[in-house]
Amino acid sequence: MTESSLSFLLAIRIPLDVFIILVVVSLGLFLLVALINAGMGSSSDPTPQTKAPTDGNNGEIPPEAVQAFFEGAALELAVHLIRADGEVRDEEIQTVCTIGPNMFEHFDAAKFKSLCKKGGKLKSRKDLAKVIDLSITQEGKKSLLLFLLTIAFADGEMHPKEERFIENLATDWNIDLAAAVAEFAAAE
Repeated sequence: MTESSLSFLLAIRIPLDVFIILVVVSLGLFLLVALINAGMGSSSDPTPQTKAPTDGNNGEIPPEAVQAFFEGAALELAVHLIRADGEVRDEEIQTVCTIGPNMFEHFDAAKFKSLCKKGGKLKSRKDLAKVIDLSITQEGKKSLLLFLLTIAFADGEMHPKEERFIENLATDWNIDLAAAVAEFAAAE
């Protein structure tokens, strides 16, 4: 984030607990939009939007598989963010474990905690950003960025590496982060 973007975020002074509640509500809506736009198609559209070799599904990827794949990519981005400053902080993990069950249908807190702490190899940020870019709408991506901001501020500060990580995602997705936060704050 630029200096002015970060100043803007700090200037709006939304209490963290209120911000988390607002993010959870918007992320619930974002998941609904993601499901609708993840290739489910409509009954009047005979052309499947999501195709892959499958066993007996007429060439369509089951919606549950699309949702699980998207959720996995979003949670791996959260792990990248939590590890970005070189310290895995309990406050950041707890934030995800608090919001995660409301946001992700297949969320497993124990698995998430393990992934954060074990230091295993993750898909690259760029690859995960591409998966998300192809999976959800711009509004969904904005909501995901707000979720990541909530994680970054969970320990009371945003490390410059966390800030850069979120800025890079916003750039990948062609989103003005300060405008997205302002839009979110104005809506609430």
